[in-house]
Amino acid sequence: FVLSSEFNDHTLADPDSSIEERIALTAKTGGISVLITSLTDALAFLVGASTVLPALGWFCTYAGVSIVFCYIFQLTMFLPALALNARRVQDNRRDCLCCLRVGPRRLNDPKGCCDLCCTPRVCGDEMLRRGLKYSAEKVTTVPGQIITVVLFLIMAGLGIAGSTMIYKDFKLEWFIPDNSYVNEFSRINNEHFASGTRISVNLRETPDAFAHQSSLREVYGYLNTSELVNQDAGVGSWYK
Repeated sequence: FVLSSEFNDHTLADPDSSIEERIALTAKTGGISVLITSLTDALAFLVGASTVLPALGWFCTYAGVSIVFCYIFQLTMFLPALALNARRVQDNRRDCLCCLRVGPRRLNDPKGCCDLCCTPRVCGDEMLRRGLKYSAEKVTTVPGQIITVVLFLIMAGLGIAGSTMIYKDFKLEWFIPDNSYVNEFSRINNEHFASGTRISVNLRETPDAFAHQSSLREVYGYLNTSELVNQDAGVGSWYK
């Protein structure tokens, strides 16, 4: 989009210049923006490739190298294709059927759908302009504003309701190759030496141990008889 926009700007500014000159100016002005964006994105991913997590490192490497090649292809493939398309436009040939010619027209003239299925008056820029004007006029009315606010509140409510359903489901094994010995170790460990999660029972305030000794005994007794607690692991208590 950046290169196409720059080429159109240079064409409108100096339509008598050659296609080669306009392509060179496009690469000069638009190429800098594409270079900076691609460079920062590629560096961010390639730095992330140094992580110790294999899956994340592979993804960052793939994304960083892909961005570099994407920038190279923009210069070596897209710009030549843009020059070929400019030659087609200069010869007044149709976009879908290059063997057919049309009458000469300016670059910013309204266009139809591929100049085949309908006229510019129906499907061209005029239709888009009329549609945007109509929608803007309706949205700025009082009913339109009310509908907009109601839709926003509905979307906000759905977003808040959805955020309450978010849960964390993460296992470190997902980032380790399937054939790694670490996964084999985790499988055997979970199968033969699985243990529950250690918990601690804390009190909000420091109570009088003597005055609340009956309550402390009840908590200790519950933990020692609960099915949710592994009795083989034992329950430790500072009170006992």
